[in-house]
Amino acid sequence: MAETYWQKAGRLSREAEIAFRAIVDFIDSEPDLSDEDVRVDYWELQCKALVAADALKEHYEESLTGGSGGGMGAGG
Repeated sequence: MAETYWQKAGRLSREAEIAFRAIVDFIDSEPDLSDEDVRVDYWELQCKALVAADALKEHYEESLTGGSGGGMGAGG
């Protein structure tokens, strides 16, 4: 069974939350950003969060244009 608009929005929101929370946790650990490996880890976390946020944005934009899923009213 395909996800409804709201199910997919919820899943994508949770994925974005997890990705952004990973950045917060990383920063809270007070990393040594003078270490190149640490900076690469931070960059990778930022990329994952941006990709997750972009997926949620694309899902929303598809709902405005009537893309796959049939809009916000479809299935829910």
